[in-house]
Amino acid sequence: MWGRHLVCPTFSDTLLDAIRSEAAQGDRRSQRELGVHYLKEKRSADGVKWIEKAAEQGELGSQLLLGMLHMQGVIGVPKDESVSAQWI
Repeated sequence: MWGRHLVCPTFSDTLLDAIRSEAAQGDRRSQRELGVHYLKEKRSADGVKWIEKAAEQGELGSQLLLGMLHMQGVIGVPKDESVSAQWI
């Protein structure tokens, strides 16, 4: 199933709609997948928003990713080592 991917593949429109729906309902894996999708699409604000939602629910991959993004200051995410330390 799509939720088991560690790296977000390219999604069909139908699958992306399903992921959006599940993310909106609070599914943390869907939130992470949607966030990574948005990061790949260079929509960093949307991507970080969904990754943060998943991280706040305890999704470990999202917590690590969010910490790394803030540590490095990449993909439009501001470099902030104190925020990074909160997640890693």
